[in-house]
Amino acid sequence: MTASCVSILRILLEIAAAAPGKVIPIGLPVGLVLGMSAVTALEAASAWRAIVIAVMANFLFKFLIVAAIGLRALAVRGSVAFGIPAVSAGLLLWLWPW
Repeated sequence: MTASCVSILRILLEIAAAAPGKVIPIGLPVGLVLGMSAVTALEAASAWRAIVIAVMANFLFKFLIVAAIGLRALAVRGSVAFGIPAVSAGLLLWLWPW
């Protein structure tokens, strides 16, 4: 993730902490995780990891739809387009210190 993405996640987590018990309607996975972090005092590290995992699950689902419906050439192009962010997120989750 770039520095701007990390900054955005920090800002969103601060907003969620300021409004405990309320789900922020940013998007379903992000809003649920941020609302969960505000209610259950979920650590920021766990919250951003959950958000990254939810986004990657969404990416995987979209890629599978493209591969199932589209032509083979589109699936190959999609594997690059979806694969680079998926590998980056996997490395980020694996290498980031707990």
